[in-house]
Amino acid sequence: MIKPGRILYEMKGITDDVANEAFRLAAHKLSLATKIVKREGEI
Repeated sequence: MIKPGRILYEMKGITDDVANEAFRLAAHKLSLATKIVKREGEI
């Protein structure tokens, strides 16, 4: 569950390595704490 006031970004259709690198690079541009989480399974 995402709490109110949180920002959520999602990626689909790419490998975990590519997604992690993209989020890592984006995190350096943001002026706030970031955390990468992975969904277990598909909806």
